[in-house]
Amino acid sequence: MTESNVNLEQPKKKRTFRIPHVYVLLIIIMLIATIASYLIPAGEYARVSDEATGRMIIDASSFQLIERTPVGLFDLALAIPEGMAAAVDIIFLVILVVASFEIVNATGAFNTGIAYLVKKLANKESIVIIGVTCLFSIIGAFLGWAEGVLVFIPLGVALSKAMGYDALLGMGMVVLGTGAGFAGGVLNIYTVGVAQSIAKLPLFSGMGFRFAAYVVFTFITIIFLLVYARKVKKNPEISPVHGVQLANLEEIDLNDIPQFTTRQKSVILVVIIGFAICVYGTMNWGWYLRQISALFIIIGIVAGFVGGFKPSEMAEHFANGAKGIIFGAITIGLARGILIVMEKGHVIDSVIHSLAELVQGMPTISAAWGMYVIQLVMNFFIPSGSGQAVTTMPIMAPLADIVGTTRQVAVLAYQYGDAFTNAFFPTSGVLLAGLAIAGGIPWDKWAKWVWKLMLLWIIFAGVFVTIAHFIKLGPF
Repeated sequence: MTESNVNLEQPKKKRTFRIPHVYVLLIIIMLIATIASYLIPAGEYARVSDEATGRMIIDASSFQLIERTPVGLFDLALAIPEGMAAAVDIIFLVILVVASFEIVNATGAFNTGIAYLVKKLANKESIVIIGVTCLFSIIGAFLGWAEGVLVFIPLGVALSKAMGYDALLGMGMVVLGTGAGFAGGVLNIYTVGVAQSIAKLPLFSGMGFRFAAYVVFTFITIIFLLVYARKVKKNPEISPVHGVQLANLEEIDLNDIPQFTTRQKSVILVVIIGFAICVYGTMNWGWYLRQISALFIIIGIVAGFVGGFKPSEMAEHFANGAKGIIFGAITIGLARGILIVMEKGHVIDSVIHSLAELVQGMPTISAAWGMYVIQLVMNFFIPSGSGQAVTTMPIMAPLADIVGTTRQVAVLAYQYGDAFTNAFFPTSGVLLAGLAIAGGIPWDKWAKWVWKLMLLWIIFAGVFVTIAHFIKLGPF
């Protein structure tokens, strides 16, 4: 056999496109911002004090071109630690909240409580679907969990199969329920809290509007799951994963669930009281990021003592939680570095001015919709909620001042643009991890199943952005 024949018989390797790591994407954006400092005319707006609110806002008529200040290679590298320093309060909020909650998680209070609830609802299929979905939507809306719910996916899948359904429904109850709540963002510190802090809005302002939207998103999700459950029960072959070989997950015996102890119930009570204090503090005492970080440290310590941990055990769990969130914390710092580069190059105001001119003369609602669409697209590239907030809100907040909508609408557009597609885009590491944990559900099968719900979410979110714009959702 000749060498040429051997080459002909060798199978050709398929070239598959892989989305770059989020760090790579952020650094690419930093490089683009650096190049822009050489190409885009430098400019700036004057900032003036708004007497009504006491905050600094852009004077829309004050834009002027200034001498270029291009960013060099060393300044580009320097922007990374400077970005981390500038975002230090946000970074430490995320680290301290997640680390403190790891102590709560280690008590087993939430795991056992959820399993206990599932057991109580056994053999009541529709009630189980509604109850479990609502439970996880509450977790998403008030605790802001994303990665934290992954551990419950095997429970959801096992429960779904025990009721005669499939793995998709089991994962859907957990992931889509959480997604509806995470998008609703009633008290989501990681998205709404970060975005509002950058926009200089009172923390958790607009809570009533977000809660109403959250109820609608959860209702849509429940209807989607119930309709699918009814169809797949009648004809299992309509399931997108019918005939797909999935890994067999460990069966969960609802008769062998650990006792839901008084200690664990007390831990959950500590968390509920802590969140109540957080809401009251932000609304009445002027609490901001550092005060909330301190409160969560207290919640973690009190929950640890109530849960029966010794100080050293709590310290170990705290360290494990902090270790797990370092990836996200660095993402926030890198994202803030983009803003540092744009500020050094004096191009951020030029970008805001160009965007404002683009929508000038158009209905102001067009600007609100444009913000929403931009955030939807950005979420494909930056799936980190807090990272996307740090990247986009420094532009979107002042842009809102200029084009005639409110900063609260800009935050809402970010909130919805960031959240929903986390349950769809293949760049979401949390989604891919969840699919693997659910037995290896192929992403294309998941996408085929969930796209209709995703479309409904996106449309209804657009409706809420529109309503928020016309009622001038504020305070500003």
